[in-house]
Amino acid sequence: MEVKKDILKVLLLLLIFKTVLGVKNLEDGKKSAQVCEDITIPMCQNIGYNQTRMPNQLNHATQEEAGLEVHQFWPLVKIECSEDIRFFLCSMYTPICMDSYSQPLPACRSVCERAKRGCLPVMQKYGFDWPSRMSCNLLPEYGGKELCMDAQAQDPKPRKDSTDLTTIKHREHIWRPTMDELLPSTLGEDARILLPNSPPFNVATTGLGDLSSLPVGGQSQCTCPGCSTTTSPVVPLRTGDMLYNASVSWAGQPDCAAPCFAPFFTQSDREFTELWLTVWSLVCCVSTALTFATFLLDPLRNNYPERSIMYLSLCYFMISMGFLFRISLGHQELSCTLQDPSKVPSPTNLYHSRDLLPAVNSGILDEGDLMCTLVFILVYLFTMASALWWLILTLTWFLTTVLKWAEESLVSYAPWFHLISWGLPTLKAGAILILAGVQGDNVVGICYTGTRDTSMLIGFVITPLILYHLLGLSFMATGFVSLIKFRQMIKEQTMNTRKLDKLMIKISIFSTLYFVPITALIACYLYEYLNMGKWEETSLCGMCQREEESAYPDFSIFMVKYFMQLAVGITSGFWIWSGKTIDAWASLLKPLCAFRAFNKPGVVTNANTNRRGAAKSNPPPLPLPRVLGAPAQENHAMDNHYSTIPRNHYI
Repeated sequence: MEVKKDILKVLLLLLIFKTVLGVKNLEDGKKSAQVCEDITIPMCQNIGYNQTRMPNQLNHATQEEAGLEVHQFWPLVKIECSEDIRFFLCSMYTPICMDSYSQPLPACRSVCERAKRGCLPVMQKYGFDWPSRMSCNLLPEYGGKELCMDAQAQDPKPRKDSTDLTTIKHREHIWRPTMDELLPSTLGEDARILLPNSPPFNVATTGLGDLSSLPVGGQSQCTCPGCSTTTSPVVPLRTGDMLYNASVSWAGQPDCAAPCFAPFFTQSDREFTELWLTVWSLVCCVSTALTFATFLLDPLRNNYPERSIMYLSLCYFMISMGFLFRISLGHQELSCTLQDPSKVPSPTNLYHSRDLLPAVNSGILDEGDLMCTLVFILVYLFTMASALWWLILTLTWFLTTVLKWAEESLVSYAPWFHLISWGLPTLKAGAILILAGVQGDNVVGICYTGTRDTSMLIGFVITPLILYHLLGLSFMATGFVSLIKFRQMIKEQTMNTRKLDKLMIKISIFSTLYFVPITALIACYLYEYLNMGKWEETSLCGMCQREEESAYPDFSIFMVKYFMQLAVGITSGFWIWSGKTIDAWASLLKPLCAFRAFNKPGVVTNANTNRRGAAKSNPPPLPLPRVLGAPAQENHAMDNHYSTIPRNHYI
């Protein structure tokens, strides 16, 4: 009997020991399951939290296993068919982990529905359907009893989904959710109690984690992933791609091609850019065409110095034609090319900006390369030519007002003016083509030089513009001072200065209309030159930068730049806005529409001359050749007939 009692005691002790051991093992297992680990999957880094726990709700035991599967969805993230797709996928494959909260914290059903609404059409286009185990019905609703995450519920800016396969957007700088945004505000302070504030998991204040507090050699160290990873907004070049191993880089990373569309701006920004470019290109084209046509209608009306303005208008007409070619062809067709043009577009054969034109790899230009090169010549060559014609204008103005040159002397140098104004830009454009310096501009889609190469930008764009601009300003200022002194002299002689005052006002207005746009354009180019490298680095390595280190371009400055490239052409017609212009066109159109000529009081116009050569009345006598510095002749009613600048015979 005693033996039985001893056996029962032993069995009871064993049972108690086993029970205690089992409870301990269970607690250890729960504790082990709740250990947080840093997110190592590149696509799911920098999404608002930086720690996860495994296994996830899809039964992946490790992040390596989860990463292999979630990367299959990278094409959807790359084209950003929905702005919620990346966060939704990461909430499934790398669920958030917090030491102070052990319950699952999934994305809300509304996040899933928005991601599905934007990306399902893209998936169906390639024969795929939405995975059943990611059904939105399995997720809790926002504001319900179960805690969930939805950043857009706290985002005051609505975001649109896009299903354009060619659209590649990277808007990390626009929306970086904090944990306060991810948790429903309806939970009040109870939800905020769950947020840890100790580094390195400090997402409550920055949304990105306090990267500076990560210990060296500790849990993890942030490194720039480069362009070959899934978080990169640029296009990685591989063996077989046209520009592979051809010195194409982005943020110093080799074989990284710039995306077709600027990764810094949104779809709505691109739509506005298209409208902005179209409106001002058309206005510039019409204004400059009318100005130069008026000059051709009566070439003798504008002699030097003002004849330079007519050629300046011609330059801006050609620039506007370059922009109009871009509008008619489209952004992608003109400035972008496929990684491998011999294959069809696909998620593994993406469009990127053209680079190194003429093609240095094959030496063969396709139709797109030729059109890109043509637009470059129209925009660049005539931009430089217009700057030189401005310099010629100010030089002839200086020679006329300060050195007292006659018009005949200026005309004798006209071939040299043309040689410099057309020849020098042609040589520079040829040098750029030899250096393969033509690149696609992924902001507006034109082709230019220096859009990503700062050495080309400073050498072939900024430096020449500043040089021409400063020389022109010095000539203009010197001539204007001389004119002011002359005005004071004739005023002391009690002579009428009305015409001279009118000339000075007109010169001042035109100088301002040129000076302001060109100065603003140079400032925009300098802004690009100084910040281009920072923008590229932020777009590629933004997850490893502090907020104060991140740099993003200002969209409005780019819009100002492209407007200023056309503004001088829009205002160049100011010089011909006069009654004489109306009379000239009236004389041409009168046989067609019986247009009544406009005659200014006291001014004799050429309306009395038949365009076919038959005189309606006796033509007025031609004025004698005017030599600057000669004394005034008496009663010259026709002396100002061919020029909008009032001739002053006392200079």
